[in-house]
Amino acid sequence: MDEPLPEPAASATSGTRRRSIADLGATIVLTALSIVIALGAMYWGALSVMLTDPCTPATCDFRAIDVGTGLAVGGVWIPPVLGVVVAVPLLVTRRIAWWVPTVAIAATVALEIAGVTIISGAIG
Repeated sequence: MDEPLPEPAASATSGTRRRSIADLGATIVLTALSIVIALGAMYWGALSVMLTDPCTPATCDFRAIDVGTGLAVGGVWIPPVLGVVVAVPLLVTRRIAWWVPTVAIAATVALEIAGVTIISGAIG
């Protein structure tokens, strides 16, 4: 009864983790790219507001235009910011992180498309 317990078997997650230089480089490049894409999407969203120039209260839904503009201009910054917030702890703990900015880029493009689609749909 006084015997020591056996040592737990080594698992794939125990011990030291090796940082992949390729993953670190890809994460940094993709994060910078996600910020550049968000800048471009914000600019494109601001230009998309010009679609509403011929609008009158009788022909356009201004609430929908406001929602679409919010997504196309401001909402595109949510994925890159969340991408940095998620990727940094993954890099610090030496986990694979290249997928985080990749998802952020896809989400930024999706939000931009949704915003411009809402703006276009609100124009009567």
